[in-house]
Amino acid sequence: MPNALASSLAILDDIDGGFPMQNIDWSWMYTRPLVALWADAIYAPRIFTTGSERFEVDVGFGPSNETLTESISYAWNALVKEGIIRPIPVDSGMREAMRFAEYSVRNRLQQTKDNNLVKLSISAKAISPNDNGKMVLALDDQRYCMNHLDSVAAHLIVAKATNSVWLADERDDAATHWLFSGGFDNATSVLHARNTIARHLPDLRLPKFEFIPQVANCSNCGNSGTTCFSSYGPKGWISGAQRRLYQILELRGSPEVKALRSLMNELSATLAANIERRDWDLSSIAKESIWQAASNAEKRMRQADNDLKTLTELSSTLCGPLAIFALTTESSLLGKISAVSASAIATLSSGARLLLTNRHRWLQLRERDIS
Repeated sequence: MPNALASSLAILDDIDGGFPMQNIDWSWMYTRPLVALWADAIYAPRIFTTGSERFEVDVGFGPSNETLTESISYAWNALVKEGIIRPIPVDSGMREAMRFAEYSVRNRLQQTKDNNLVKLSISAKAISPNDNGKMVLALDDQRYCMNHLDSVAAHLIVAKATNSVWLADERDDAATHWLFSGGFDNATSVLHARNTIARHLPDLRLPKFEFIPQVANCSNCGNSGTTCFSSYGPKGWISGAQRRLYQILELRGSPEVKALRSLMNELSATLAANIERRDWDLSSIAKESIWQAASNAEKRMRQADNDLKTLTELSSTLCGPLAIFALTTESSLLGKISAVSASAIATLSSGARLLLTNRHRWLQLRERDIS
């Protein structure tokens, strides 16, 4: 199963000890909430896995600050409690690999300073020295200190060792491109494959699963946030975020989500195995492969469409039995539907109702075909 790795300079403290920076990137909960569904585990530095975090969010508007601070802190601690966010499993192999990586970073900086790099798609300069006497890397208009570059290398090592998609941002992607330009390590193709598959998962036409309220821009909407908070205040937003989070947690163990994880593994393995043999554009190939998987599954779903609508209406009328997410023995989806409608023994869960009423075609992931 695929995992995820949250970005944090504190990763260097886990690797080496004594590192003072203790930040963590929680923005994926807001910008990439599907991570909470497809990631088997989300790794973070040990200091953030105690279940007692409080993130102070400031987007320039009081009600949004309160809503986001409480929602993100609650969600992070809940994911820790459920064993989804876990400490990075650092071992001696990781530490040894990091020692070599630090030498590589410094060699790369020297190459950059000597203007001895292969041609990059971005401007790269090594500026030396800065106030503390250490070189600084400039990539276009971005600046990177040595600690940041070491953390980029550390994330790549941990991501590879834990079979994780690193939840990097564009700034980190640029540093990775600089570090590995010229085929520095062919194994990075596996990491690129995992990342590009994760980026294109929304192409499967999955339903939206935001569990952090989308209120970060309220201070810029032109009326001081009154649109977002006119019906109910921060407490209402926070309560709704908590309910949506537990619907997602309920769905994590369903056959559909397990199929989603398997699909990620199969596609990323295929891309990684072929990238060295052909000049593939990973992003376009990933998008095409995922689109084809969704298209093939959707064809199979058309014949069951009316049956699913009938079942949804029936369940809402009778509060009826839909054990469709627990059934795994029948080979055909229509067989499952028949079995469910014939048995009146299970209660429809909130997560099952969410899938059926929002985007029941998401069931396409139960029977996927990526050939």
